[in-house]
Amino acid sequence: MISYGYLFQLAVKLALLSFYIGVLIYALPIPVRGVKRWGGTLVRDSMFSFILAISLTAIMEFAQGLAGMLGGSWPYFDSWLTNGIELLLSVKVALLALSSLASYVPGGSAARALVSPFNDALTADLLLMVTLAAIETIVRYAGTLIALLGLVLFALPFRLGREAGAWFIAFVVTFSVGLQVMPAFESAIASSPSIGVSPGAAALGLTYEKVAIYTASGQPLGDSVLELYANVSGSATKVAQYWVEGDGYAYDPQSPQPQMVSMPSSQPVYAYDVIDGVGSLLEPYPFNPSNYSFSQQVTLRSPYIIYTAGDDVIIFTNQPGQVNLTPSANGVKVVASLGYGGLLEVRAPQGCEVNISSDIRPGHSTWTWLGVSGNSWYFEGPLNLSATVSFGRCQAPNVTEFVTMDYATKFFGINYLSVNVVEEFIVYYMVVPFMYMATLTTIAYALARLLGGRRGIMPRVF
Repeated sequence: MISYGYLFQLAVKLALLSFYIGVLIYALPIPVRGVKRWGGTLVRDSMFSFILAISLTAIMEFAQGLAGMLGGSWPYFDSWLTNGIELLLSVKVALLALSSLASYVPGGSAARALVSPFNDALTADLLLMVTLAAIETIVRYAGTLIALLGLVLFALPFRLGREAGAWFIAFVVTFSVGLQVMPAFESAIASSPSIGVSPGAAALGLTYEKVAIYTASGQPLGDSVLELYANVSGSATKVAQYWVEGDGYAYDPQSPQPQMVSMPSSQPVYAYDVIDGVGSLLEPYPFNPSNYSFSQQVTLRSPYIIYTAGDDVIIFTNQPGQVNLTPSANGVKVVASLGYGGLLEVRAPQGCEVNISSDIRPGHSTWTWLGVSGNSWYFEGPLNLSATVSFGRCQAPNVTEFVTMDYATKFFGINYLSVNVVEEFIVYYMVVPFMYMATLTTIAYALARLLGGRRGIMPRVF
């Protein structure tokens, strides 16, 4: 492998060779102006090549120092580039998902017409980011070698490689400074789009389904919260939560149709229902959205919440196989044979009339959930229980602390289709990087001209 020292010595010797050839041409007894002119040119080129050779190390060190003074560094650039590529890929996946869903949504053809050019722009931007990564690898890890090769070409007699050598040196110096400073320059003139995208969201996919939730006895389990979990990077992560209306259907205010909730499409989803502070898994557990067509109804049932009288009044147990319910005129008759660790509990918000007739006195406690307070009456096993639970007047609770976590916007990342975020995204990751790269190319071309190259080789390619 050719060492840096060998290339440096070769460049110095080529500079000396140009000097000797120039002196020799001066001394030739040939009175031809065209030939004699090369003598002075070779002597001047040799001196310039020698000065450039002994100054190259100082130039490279100055470039690194200049980048630091301007607020740049390679780790800073790596972080910016990695975030940009990850974000571009996430946006592209989101747009493809939107495009595939557009045929099912009113006005979908118009949405596809808007998405298509933006998708093409993302592809071009990804190519730019990959190009930046390639240039960084070349400049950062092989910059000294390229600069020395340029020096060797620059020192060749009769300017045989002067243009190429000047461009190599200018390219390394310009881009070693420019790439490190690029994130600082962008942050100074544009705002980074504030988009929170989960790295695992792209692998989860996106679909919209109707979700209906029922108790074990087949009653709509309304006034509750549906929580959806998925496996993200090897751990169970909550990716969405929706309010369940009184009719038992989950509601997504940010969906194109509110009764179609967004959820992962390519992995199993684990669903839970939370009501009165009680969480219960929902069967099937898990369910796979890929088994359902777009907007098809997914029916989920809680095996532990066995009865609801509406308005957040529920009866639940951890031993559903040991409990039998018989509805009555104003309530339900309960017959249970609870084993060790068994629990049967009735929960109702404040203001609801609940009467329990039983030979066994129930325990009593209170609960608070999403700004709603209530009472709890419970029986603990082992015991045999026969009781009648009657429900009277009940005022609908006022939930004040619930916040929807929409999968499509808050986890998957489609929220960057808002006008402000799209504007920031286009400026920060498309317009400014392209203009900046064009500026760096122009500077490299000008520096190559300054070093003695009449024309740049690479600019003609661009």
